[in-house]
Amino acid sequence: MEEKADLRIIKTRKALFDTFLELLQEESFDSITVNALCEKAMVRRATFYKHFADKYDFFAAFVRRVSEEFYAKSREQMQEERRLTTPLEYCYLMSVQFFGFLREHEKSIKNVMESGAFYLLLDILTEEIYRSFYLELNDYAKEHPMPVPPAVAASFITGGLVQIGKKWAKNPSYKEVDGLLADIRVLLNSMCLF
Repeated sequence: MEEKADLRIIKTRKALFDTFLELLQEESFDSITVNALCEKAMVRRATFYKHFADKYDFFAAFVRRVSEEFYAKSREQMQEERRLTTPLEYCYLMSVQFFGFLREHEKSIKNVMESGAFYLLLDILTEEIYRSFYLELNDYAKEHPMPVPPAVAASFITGGLVQIGKKWAKNPSYKEVDGLLADIRVLLNSMCLF
């Protein structure tokens, strides 16, 4: 019986997240209501509020899910290419995933950036990216000495990545993504954090 509940939760969240991304292609974050999201996803409003406090809590869960997908893809790529699983590779591949998402969902990103709550949403995004980097770096630090605490390294990398992403999202022609990723790799390689 427990598995059915878990499966229902997974399906409900997937429907809401997929619908949210779809709606975000068409309209601004501000104009997306919980009612519209639930109606289009065919999820009861009461069910939404069972899982999320409000639209911002939902946004945090959405970002967390996307971040978890980035993590899974990065790990899979490292295994396929038989790369060492180092924080450097992890941070770089997460950057690749991040910019791939920005490029694939340019219209959605623009609709978030035009939101009156943009800085709150950016803070939520930053916290979720930080969380992912911190967990990875903290695990690494348990077996390998690091010259700075994992929290400092994660904050530094997150801040840089978010600022570069924000600048690119505001002006996609500012620099080609492949060039940005090459620059990020050079920066990561030059840091003595790992």
